[in-house]
Amino acid sequence: MRIVTFNVYWLQGSTFAATDPDGPRPDVLAGIGPLVADLAPDLLCVQELQSFAAARELARAVGLPWWLYRPGRSAQRPQYGGGSFVHDPAWGFTPVEADPIQRFALKAVRADGLCVANVHLRSDRFEPDAATTAAAQRAELLAVLESEPAPEVLAGDFNAPRGADLYRVLGDRGYVDALDRVGRGGDLTTIGKGTGDRIWVHGDLASRIVAGAAVSRSATRMSDAEHLSDHLPVWAELDL
Repeated sequence: MRIVTFNVYWLQGSTFAATDPDGPRPDVLAGIGPLVADLAPDLLCVQELQSFAAARELARAVGLPWWLYRPGRSAQRPQYGGGSFVHDPAWGFTPVEADPIQRFALKAVRADGLCVANVHLRSDRFEPDAATTAAAQRAELLAVLESEPAPEVLAGDFNAPRGADLYRVLGDRGYVDALDRVGRGGDLTTIGKGTGDRIWVHGDLASRIVAGAAVSRSATRMSDAEHLSDHLPVWAELDL
C-alpha cells in the first residue's frame, strides 16, 4: 500500500504570496495530475485545499474518485482545509472535530480497520511566538492520537522540522518516521529547506515499511522560477 502526502498550496503554484486564494490554477492542476499518477497512491492526503470545489477539481485531475474534504476549523481561516482521496470505495472517512485543532485532521479507515490520519498542524504564521506554536501543535497532535479509532499511520504537514521536540510525542507512543526507517529521513520536503512533511507508522506496522522518499524538486518544476507547490510530495510504501 502506498500513502502519499502533499501540501498543494491551494493549487496556486509556488510563487503565490497571499493567503486568500481563488480557485485552482488550471496549469497547476494539469501538472499535479500526472505527478500523482506516477506516484500511484492508494491513499492521497492533501493539505491546503481552499474549498469543496477545489477538492472536486483535484480529484478529477488525479483520478481518485472517492474522497472527503474538510475546511479549516478556524472560522477566520477556512482556506486551510484538506482532503483524503482514494480509488477504492472500501475506505471510509472520519474527520477529527477536536477543539485544539485549528486547521484539520481527517481519518481514512480501510475495510480491514487500518486507520490513516491526514493532519495539518498550525504553523507559526499566526501565532505570537515559537513557544505558543509548539504548545498548540502538541495539543493538536494529542487530540488526533487520542481520538477513536486510534490512527496507525499519520501523514501530513506537521509544520515542525525533522528532529523537533514535537515528534517525541509520536516516538514515545511507538510511532516510527517512515523516511527515517528507509534511510531517507533527511530528504527536504519543501522547495526550500523544510522537512515538516512526514509519514509516521505505529508499532509492528513499521516493520512493513519497504520504501519511501520525498519527490525531487525537479519533478515539480513548472518553469525556472516556479514549482507546482512550495511543498514536495512525500510517499511511503507498506507491504500490506
